[in-house]
Amino acid sequence: LLAAEAVSHLPATTIGLIVPDPYRSYGKIASLLYPKVASHAGISPHSSIHPTAKIGQNCSIGAFTVIEEEAIIGDNCLIGPNCVIGRGVTLGENCYLESHITIGYSVIG
Repeated sequence: LLAAEAVSHLPATTIGLIVPDPYRSYGKIASLLYPKVASHAGISPHSSIHPTAKIGQNCSIGAFTVIEEEAIIGDNCLIGPNCVIGRGVTLGENCYLESHITIGYSVIG
């Protein structure tokens, strides 16, 4: 994906797609290749969430996930099974974590 002004730097044997905004175009293509995962909001009864953790609206938390004290999970997050969200970690809105992810001491999103 190239902007028109970058075509002169493209080797003659290379095929390029000329687009007005390469970053925006890549984002559109990536969203088609990796569609948003449909989920149902809810917390698995097999998860462990500390009482001081804050869970946003419409979140899905998978089985055997551990969310430690003072963690903050934003709205519309999907956390797969067997994840660990460490003490004080903040996940912003619309975060998606596959299974078996461990995060400690972070602010994401």
